[in-house]
Amino acid sequence: MTKDRAALAYLIASGATAISIFDDGAIKAGAKLDGRAVMVFWLPEAAALAVSRQACREAGEAPDVAVMTAALRAAAAEHGATLTPVPAENSNPAILMM
Repeated sequence: MTKDRAALAYLIASGATAISIFDDGAIKAGAKLDGRAVMVFWLPEAAALAVSRQACREAGEAPDVAVMTAALRAAAAEHGATLTPVPAENSNPAILMM
């Protein structure tokens, strides 16, 4: 098992869920990773849906990645959830799906 796959397995086993940010303005929560995501964060599964929905509302219509990231961080903070980013060298979630 690669180091990346081991890290992914650990996150899932610990009850974390991914929130993916896409360059088309979408923010999606779920353990299934999509190689089209430009950024991926992990947070406790219990907060994932509420955080992602709030981030979508706060980001507004047709936001860019920076706006979506800021909205996601703000929503996570309001819900008391800690976001764990995928390291920059692994920013393409397709790497974690191998």
